[in-house]
Amino acid sequence: MFKINASVLCALVYRPPKINCNFIQEFAELLSFMASCADKLLILGDFNIHICCPSKPLVNEFLGLVDSFKLVQSVMAPTHQKGHTLDLVLSSGFSVSNVKIVDTGVSDHFMILFESSLFCPPPPPPSSYSLVRAIKSTTASQFTNTFMLSLSPAVLDSLSTCTDTEDLLTLFNTSCLATLDSVAPLKQKRCKSNRSTTPWLNSTTCSLRKACRKAERKWKKDKLQVSYDIFRDSLKAYQITVKAAKAAFYAELIHKNAHRPKVLFNTINKIINPPTTMSSLPATTETCEMFLNFFIDKIDNIKSHITPSISDPALYQSVVCRLQQFQPVSSSQLCYLPFYLEHH
Repeated sequence: MFKINASVLCALVYRPPKINCNFIQEFAELLSFMASCADKLLILGDFNIHICCPSKPLVNEFLGLVDSFKLVQSVMAPTHQKGHTLDLVLSSGFSVSNVKIVDTGVSDHFMILFESSLFCPPPPPPSSYSLVRAIKSTTASQFTNTFMLSLSPAVLDSLSTCTDTEDLLTLFNTSCLATLDSVAPLKQKRCKSNRSTTPWLNSTTCSLRKACRKAERKWKKDKLQVSYDIFRDSLKAYQITVKAAKAAFYAELIHKNAHRPKVLFNTINKIINPPTTMSSLPATTETCEMFLNFFIDKIDNIKSHITPSISDPALYQSVVCRLQQFQPVSSSQLCYLPFYLEHH
């Protein structure tokens, strides 16, 4: 068994003419393995099965197995001197044409010639990139030092003689940009898209998700029952739409790849066994203690960098006079209260 390229898997099979009760089971296991490894299959060889006699039990069982894996048998003429079709060409995922059977006289089996066009899909488009700068905690100090060193005497003379504001601003921006490029140069970063993990999302689901999040923020802000009802209805509508879009996506994927068992197997495997993106640590006592000590050390480190205040807020002066009771106030005194507060 050998590979032509990354998408086609070829196998050469020989079945001895003697009776083998386990051949169908072994051949089914071979087809299952090949279907999980490649999208396109090509199986050649001498099977010693009389395909021209479909009434025989072995032939009927073999043809049923071939049909269940969407394999196409392209040899329709005798390939043996006794007039039986024993040598087969089974293919899946591509077409086989111009099948010719030639008697070379070297063997009692005939030679089979055929043509096939193997279409290799184009490479995926390159991922989009964005230009970013790596800003660190030391970037500000490096920028200041580099900028001061870049102010040569010639630059200072041009600044002193320049009277146009636009020219000064252009010179300043150019100097800052050159300094920033030397301290934190631009680097390409591949833009990640959620379409790789959630390919069923579309404009409708995205708009519903945006409305759902907006309703959630409003409910968290005012805590009203009517806001909660709106948020609940929008969340339910979003979940129903996403479920329908997901089902439609997988239905279309299965329909388009009905002849590609590898894609079907991988799709079912992803649904049943979704990949884990994060490696979770076991919840042990040592892990909890490490987690606790990490935050304790972090808080102590922050406290050590805080400059202590001169006045201690815990110290307070004793109050001599304390209010123990209220004296009743007449309406005439209330009328003169604003005048008293204005002049005092």
